[in-house]
Amino acid sequence: MKKLILVAALAASQALAQEAPVARANWAVARAGGNVYTFYGLGAGKAYSDIERDVHALDLRSGKWSKVGDIPVEQGRLASAAVTVAGSVYLIGGYTVSAKGEEVSTPEVMRFTPDNGRFEVESRMPVAVDDSVALPWRDRWIVLVSGWHDTGNVADVQIYDTQTRQWSAATPYPGKPVFGHAGGLVQDTMVVCDGVTSAKGPGGKNQFAISNECWQARWMRSNWAASAGANCPPIPAHRCTALVLSAMKAASCSQAAAADRTTTTASATTSSHPNRPTRSSATIRRAAHGCRMSRCRNPAWTSAA
Repeated sequence: MKKLILVAALAASQALAQEAPVARANWAVARAGGNVYTFYGLGAGKAYSDIERDVHALDLRSGKWSKVGDIPVEQGRLASAAVTVAGSVYLIGGYTVSAKGEEVSTPEVMRFTPDNGRFEVESRMPVAVDDSVALPWRDRWIVLVSGWHDTGNVADVQIYDTQTRQWSAATPYPGKPVFGHAGGLVQDTMVVCDGVTSAKGPGGKNQFAISNECWQARWMRSNWAASAGANCPPIPAHRCTALVLSAMKAASCSQAAAADRTTTTASATTSSHPNRPTRSSATIRRAAHGCRMSRCRNPAWTSAA
């Protein structure tokens, strides 16, 4: 029996040793079923024109790669996140780079259906972020923690309900806002660590520093209590406290995306991607594209240091 298990393990490792079909950095990667999917990525030229928008799949059984198609966007993106929830892959945000090196954080959340290779504009983030931590929660919600928005880091913790297509704003990240951080979420406990902070230096230029902060969050276990003016998401066994900003009610961001929602089969063409220039560009836009969020005092953050 041990011999058979060893042979199987060796066979699996040999199958997975096959080289990727293209050389890329900054892929967004997610597993769905028996395949691992890769999205976007920076090509070998490392110029803005080398930011790609193609999709590749690795069959974990055979170890073989195949090209699925292209993401139906005009420009490829960097620093996107890919998260699998209930069998679908959600491709979240990222940023585009112009020929002049200008970066813009993109708000779209796209849903990729592995069975047919189709993309749909699912929603738009109230606060567009890239290089964020994106975590699936109980196979229904997606939690976005901090990240970069156009000109600087934000402390926002945004929760997306894939069933109702509604957004909620959770308790902000208590550490210094960061991009490029790491995190994990098991049941109701989330840990987020490290990343890169930014501050304005002389002449308004960004100055970056590595962070060693590590925070743990515990989603509070009691019934949700929606108060006047706060439309909190129906997450069982959790509590929401009414801290609504400007009396904004939670409205489905699918309404904002409905007008331009597209369902497109990925086609077989290629595009491009750049060298990460200095962070610059537009001002922070909150609750953009008509999306609104309720404000919930959840989760409870504690230092994990």
